[in-house]
Amino acid sequence: MRRKGAKVSGGQPSRLASFGKSMNITKTKMLQKMGKEGRTYSADFAANNEKLKKLIPIYEDFVRYCKKYLLSGEQYSTSVLALADCMKEFGEEVGVTHDEVGVLLGEMYRIHKSIEGMREHFKGKVTKHLIEPIEKFVATDISHARQAKDEYRNAKIQLDAAESSMQQACKSSNPVEMFQAQTQYHYAHRKFQKRLQYATNAVFDVLSRKDFEIIGFFLEYIREKELLVSNSMVELNQFDDFAKRMRTYAEECGKHQQAEREARALARSWTIYERYRTRYHPLVKMLSSPDLHVVNAICVTSGADSNTVLDSIVRVLDAHKETMAIIKLGITREVEQTSSAGSLFRGNSCATKLMSAFTRMTGHAYLVSTLKHLIDDVLSNPDGYEVDPKKAKDEDVAQNMIKLKGTAQMFLDSILDSLSECPLPFRDMGRHLQAEVVKRFPENKHSSVGGFIFLRFFCPAILSPDSQGLYTGSLDTKQRRPLILICKALQNLANGIKFGSKEAFLDELNNFIDVNTADTISFFDALVDCPPNSADYTPLKTLDEVESTELPHIHELLVKNLEKIAKNLVQNQQRELIPDLASLLGRLTVLSKVDPPPRPSSKPASSGDMGPSPELAAASTSAEGTSSSSHAALSSSASPARRPPLPASRKPLSRAPSAPAQGIYRQVGQ
Repeated sequence: MRRKGAKVSGGQPSRLASFGKSMNITKTKMLQKMGKEGRTYSADFAANNEKLKKLIPIYEDFVRYCKKYLLSGEQYSTSVLALADCMKEFGEEVGVTHDEVGVLLGEMYRIHKSIEGMREHFKGKVTKHLIEPIEKFVATDISHARQAKDEYRNAKIQLDAAESSMQQACKSSNPVEMFQAQTQYHYAHRKFQKRLQYATNAVFDVLSRKDFEIIGFFLEYIREKELLVSNSMVELNQFDDFAKRMRTYAEECGKHQQAEREARALARSWTIYERYRTRYHPLVKMLSSPDLHVVNAICVTSGADSNTVLDSIVRVLDAHKETMAIIKLGITREVEQTSSAGSLFRGNSCATKLMSAFTRMTGHAYLVSTLKHLIDDVLSNPDGYEVDPKKAKDEDVAQNMIKLKGTAQMFLDSILDSLSECPLPFRDMGRHLQAEVVKRFPENKHSSVGGFIFLRFFCPAILSPDSQGLYTGSLDTKQRRPLILICKALQNLANGIKFGSKEAFLDELNNFIDVNTADTISFFDALVDCPPNSADYTPLKTLDEVESTELPHIHELLVKNLEKIAKNLVQNQQRELIPDLASLLGRLTVLSKVDPPPRPSSKPASSGDMGPSPELAAASTSAEGTSSSSHAALSSSASPARRPPLPASRKPLSRAPSAPAQGIYRQVGQ
């Protein structure tokens, strides 16, 4: 036996796996023969299948009695009554009223008494236009439907085997085997759905065609009757009128079915389009989980590309309006779990990384308009800012302090005057942060906002403008030194902390802090006083853009690093996420090989659930718990509309029922 956890070379199943698959197929066949294995027909398909089973012997009886009816004139009366009984059973099965069938058969019986001399001619016509077409219908169309059902059953056997193999792979805890088993399962499920759709259509076509085609056969029969009845013009005219009504009804049925087919095709196209369009929604839902376990696993296993991957995830979540909710939840948890206000957002959690990436990407234009011109001025002339006597050498420290204060003031003034340009998400985050901090640390009402906007946004951009897209090229130590000092001044001002003995050479900046504290607090208060529409903003990318670029990249990365990601999830005690992740990736892998369906020209007003195309069904129906409600809504409207009633006669037949004839040969469960 293969050792536990051993991989199959070359990606091909081992002999043991092949033997297990054969055993599963044999087991499924035996269970189906014993009646212990369900065939998972849909409600409509099961109903149509039962109707087809009942109609076959009715058709056969009908043909047998027709032949018997034509064989002997002596047996005419007995045969026509048997034929009437058969027609009654047929009418009850397809929704035809007994009275209307009785009228038709009564007219046939009465007229036949006067045409015994023309029976041979009549026999040939009936055989050609009634018996042979019905026999052909049974021999070809119904046989075709039976063959389609057999193919569907074989596909179900293969699907059961694939499902059993998938369950065994899930028990092995090997993510690669899970992925391979899930992919094979989805291929088998796609074949199963194709065979089910094919069988459903074949049975539906048989049941649909029987309505108006069999009526067409009867109309030909009536035509020959009209030729025979030359001795009774009254009856002939009445019968002709009845034939016209039946013909009109048959034409209306044909038009109605064509319109219904077009409506069902549109509904099915729209369902296919919607399922393909929302194929990434389960992945987005997994990425937007409040615990961020999958996001953290992706970033940890991405190595040097972690920042690029995190940026892609931020764009995806932002396009789906999930970023702000996750960041706010991360802020709430950070405040609840921290022991002191001074340690807020100084860690490197996944939520903190997500917030930093979002602020950096969303606020880039804000940084450019607010700070870039000041940073360029400092970097173009970095001399005269050193205020540490140990590093100043022969420089005038007092004069440098004046220059440092002036430059820091320009940076601060530019920030304080930029409130109107501040992105609304920043202000919304600041408001939420302040509200959460005040609950635990009321004395840090303003420093919490300052720590957020300066520590996580302005100061990193000032300290490293080359990595924030504010400066092209690299910085040397001499250029970076004034930026460090400016950041120190701004950060202490934002935190409300003065310089002490640790950095005594910066004591003179305390005056800068005292002078600007009131204006800075006012800025913080105005920052968190958001307008009513602060939650409405333009995402970094549209849904179409992330679905065409970012999400396929994340999908490819997940498949590539699946084993590493699974190990990380196990280490973080999130083993239960691995089967869902493997199933989702298998589904997306199958869908990635399917051509995108075109968008239908219009959305159906109300549509039945026609089911997906064979190419999409296997992937879109599995691992799609999120779409079960919409599938139920579609199924609830799947019953077709009733066919138009039979046109009322201008002059009733001699044996017409008391009520007007309506609803003859209604369409049965499609």
